[in-house]
Amino acid sequence: IDCTKEYPSEKYFSEGNVKVVSCSMGQYREAEARPLSRFGYRFQIKNIDKPHMAVVRYPDDKPRFMIVNDGTSYDLSTGIQTGQAYPISGKIQEIQQIFWARWTDCSIVFMSWGYNEPAAVESIEIYELDELPPLRESQPIVKNHRVMGIQYEDPCGTTGSEGALTFEQWLDHVVTYAKYSGQKHLAYPICWYHGPLFPSKREPSDCFGIIVAQDRKQYCPWTTEPADWPAVLLDRFEKEGLEFQGVLTLLRLGSLMKKMNIDLESIKSGNDTINSMLWSNNVQAGTSDWTYTYNALNYDKLVEYDEAGKSKSDFPWAYGEKIGQPYHAGPILNPLHPQVQEAVIGFITETAERYSKYSAFKGVAISMWPATIAWFGSLHSGYDDYTMSLLEKETGIKVPVEPDAPDRFSKRFEYLTFNCREAWINWRCLKIHDFISRIRDAVRGVRADMELTLNLWSETVIPAILSAGGPEHQIGARKSTVDLYLEAGLDLELFKAEPNIRFDLQLEGGGRDRSRTNSPDVKLEDLCMFRDHDFLDLKSLDAVGGQEKPGSFIFNAWHEAWGTHKWFKCGKDDEGDRYNHVYGKKSEGVFRINSEYPVDGFWWNSQLRISPAFAPGEHFMEQYAHSVAEFDACRITRGGLFMDKAHGEMLRSFSKAYCALPAEKFETVGQQTDPIAVRQCLSHGKKYFYLVNREYYPVDVKLHFNKKPKSLLDLANGEAVAVESICQFKLTSYELKSFSVDNDIQITQVEIFPPDEIVKPLLAEAEKALKQMKTVRESGKIVLGMEQFDKGIRDAMKNRRFAWLRRSLSCYVVRKCSELSKI
Repeated sequence: IDCTKEYPSEKYFSEGNVKVVSCSMGQYREAEARPLSRFGYRFQIKNIDKPHMAVVRYPDDKPRFMIVNDGTSYDLSTGIQTGQAYPISGKIQEIQQIFWARWTDCSIVFMSWGYNEPAAVESIEIYELDELPPLRESQPIVKNHRVMGIQYEDPCGTTGSEGALTFEQWLDHVVTYAKYSGQKHLAYPICWYHGPLFPSKREPSDCFGIIVAQDRKQYCPWTTEPADWPAVLLDRFEKEGLEFQGVLTLLRLGSLMKKMNIDLESIKSGNDTINSMLWSNNVQAGTSDWTYTYNALNYDKLVEYDEAGKSKSDFPWAYGEKIGQPYHAGPILNPLHPQVQEAVIGFITETAERYSKYSAFKGVAISMWPATIAWFGSLHSGYDDYTMSLLEKETGIKVPVEPDAPDRFSKRFEYLTFNCREAWINWRCLKIHDFISRIRDAVRGVRADMELTLNLWSETVIPAILSAGGPEHQIGARKSTVDLYLEAGLDLELFKAEPNIRFDLQLEGGGRDRSRTNSPDVKLEDLCMFRDHDFLDLKSLDAVGGQEKPGSFIFNAWHEAWGTHKWFKCGKDDEGDRYNHVYGKKSEGVFRINSEYPVDGFWWNSQLRISPAFAPGEHFMEQYAHSVAEFDACRITRGGLFMDKAHGEMLRSFSKAYCALPAEKFETVGQQTDPIAVRQCLSHGKKYFYLVNREYYPVDVKLHFNKKPKSLLDLANGEAVAVESICQFKLTSYELKSFSVDNDIQITQVEIFPPDEIVKPLLAEAEKALKQMKTVRESGKIVLGMEQFDKGIRDAMKNRRFAWLRRSLSCYVVRKCSELSKI
């Protein structure tokens, strides 16, 4: 498809002022520079049972935020962001999106997400592939090796993505792509917003999904009696050489929700509650987020309300949960209450026992959200009578508040956070450490090698606790992320010596910072917070790096244009009976959903406009290189609502070098890891070392060994490298190289040679930034963090820390000073 040509309406549609643009790179088609302007093409394929590839070429010549999908399902969903923090290349870039189609009559659509960030495409090619060949290791991999994998936050879209109409099809395609891309670990929810997605004997189960059907409609089957699909998946993974980790969002457990006492007057009069009590004299009766909807107990009545157009202000939410109350985001349930701890540990023990017979089952991960039961969420929670009695019993700290005062909860907050803040925080952290350690012990007690991972989310935690979009939320102004975790009850220092407890730091990989560009009043303050802290919050990065086996989870945040969204009953012409299954088992109910938008020429009524948006070209790998270079990540997972399948070749290349390394902490060679980190380790009777480039430009590196190695093996390709006592390498953009060498070989010196054509403009830009900060300072204005970055930029220039320097020059503090100084 040549996008500069015109096609008839049965092959092409557009909305908005879509035009063909000519520039020095050639010609391309561009949508209007406003949200939801789009254009798309219709094409035919022959075989829906074959994988296909869409090669999309687009201009990287100015800031763009482009959503790509088929308009109806998630099969082709991906996205692209250019500009802002990513240097404009001035070139035509390319993505290669792998997809399985569910129809022979297909479409591909390109939509602008942000104002002044128009979608644009030069050409599209569609290929049918014979196969997706699995990535082959060049040599036997060490038993305890590093892991790259796929992670889902949301399990709803499995049969709305990957061309899958059934769980079995989805599993086939996940296995195929995982093996092809070298991502042999899957982390997937088995306990979501309201409890287990499998048939638990301890807790009410709850399962829900979206099937985009062959009639191009979206069906939502649900059940409270799900199939034991994890067993089916694990059996398949055993045969395929893959591994699985069950993710627990753990916001609610039904057995506990049934026991809630949310009668505030009853609690004030001294009756016990397992709910969290807040600083505001309120009881936490809901999570204060969007998750309250997704319980199978709600669906029938929700459909009735939607069809009748009724307000949900009086909706009887499952278990009496409340929404819209004066709550703060945080856990409904008190993590220190014995009933809560018994239920959580009992449920996780049941989970471990159910799946421990599968060697592919590697353990569980708890996603640490504001409302997760495993901590307090913030300093706003924890002022109930039980917790106060425990604090006094264990520490001797007595809060001077009358035990029956109706406002005792707010007075406790005031006293504890003002008079003995550190003691209060430290005690909470010790109690949460004990709770999490008990969960780990329960898992290990079932099978000693299984691990407990805590996913350290910022994408959910920070906006919920602090909000976002103001100068007070920026790097240099707000607290370090790890300090916010500390206030929530999680002190990473306490876990450094704990076996089988792992931490994965969540990094932004899907454009969350730029999601607000679809608003005409977007500000600089909306565009920087997540990325700046991912790369420049050194206190948090060091805290994660100090763990025994740190990891990262790169979250592909998705962007949702819902239009007028409706839930409604299946009609007589619908195929609800055909699609009333969840994870391979007949469901208890099924309804339809749809989003309606103004008519724009798109060929089908049923639509979904949801996609992530990734960095352009090689920058997709930035967080992978950052995770390894900054904190020596021993595992990296990535994902969100469905698999990213547009960057397979990049992942294959990185995986070959990464997964050949042992999952152990390596020793850093020298004092500098910027822009190249070099580390070495003696493991399994063999010496390993790696080099990783955390930048997008090529860098020459010279390694000095204590003597000439007898052999040097490139772990990515299994080839021997001829080498002297000094060896030179060229690392391309975000490249990782890994090697094994004679045990007695030591790297004694590292020399790094970044290219002058990068360094000179970067230093000039840094000098300009320093002048801008000086101008702002002299004007009497203050940008919080300005002095910190003035010092940091000077230090980075002096010590040639060019990766940190580049990212600091695109951070909020520098950009705000530029905005204010008008230089």
